[in-house]
Amino acid sequence: MKYFNATISFFLEIAMLVSFVYFGFHTQTSLLLKILMGIVVPLVIIFFWGWYMAPKSNHRLSHNPRLFIALLLFSLSAFVLYQSGQHLLGIIFGILIIFNISVGFIQENTKK
Repeated sequence: MKYFNATISFFLEIAMLVSFVYFGFHTQTSLLLKILMGIVVPLVIIFFWGWYMAPKSNHRLSHNPRLFIALLLFSLSAFVLYQSGQHLLGIIFGILIIFNISVGFIQENTKK
């Protein structure tokens, strides 16, 4: 179950980035805002995630801050999907996020 959840986590991380790209390019009117929201924001998230959240990072945050930031970013990505008109996808994505983080939390706490 651990590897299955880790695989789901990876695909949710990719979907999170795609949701920010989609939001940026489908809801903004000016070209500058499209570039900022559709390219720059996902690139900042990629950098941040790789530096502080990735399992093999030398700067990985401890469990509680990492869980909080993951919940924040994933929830925000489900929200922007919903706001950009993809209501069903936003809801499904939110449900998958809750399931995945809950399973990960249970796995972390049963190790101890």
